[in-house]
Amino acid sequence: MSSRRALDLVEDLAPAVQSRLLGEDGDTLTFRHQLVHDTIYADIPRSGRIAMHRDAARVLADAGAPIAQVAAHVLRGAVLGDAQAIGWLRAAARDALPRAPDVAIDILKRAEDLVRVGNPDADLIIAELVEALLRAGRVAECAAARRPS
Repeated sequence: MSSRRALDLVEDLAPAVQSRLLGEDGDTLTFRHQLVHDTIYADIPRSGRIAMHRDAARVLADAGAPIAQVAAHVLRGAVLGDAQAIGWLRAAARDALPRAPDVAIDILKRAEDLVRVGNPDADLIIAELVEALLRAGRVAECAAARRPS
């Protein structure tokens, strides 16, 4: 992800492993406690977190990661008018729709929040949102899913 050699990362992370902030979970290096993760994450400025998530999404997408994994980072790194993020979110919603229409609804609502006024994709997102609402049995909400005036 960082484009650095793995050996360099192992050396840089050794103090965190030795102090037991990081540990191994199978083949993955993880934070030993969620509180440590949350504290470090909160110390990164919001603009930095957004940029990191955008980078993570791009690297994961380039590596062929599952769309849901990419979308999780897209959700955290997207900004208003971000056409690529909107595309990823729509694809993730289509992927989730057969198994989890409520998840698809949440993703599409986030995509809808990113669309600028006048964007032709807005109608497509609304149509996809209505389909997801119908599949979830949330018929009463369909009328509210329309382009803002």
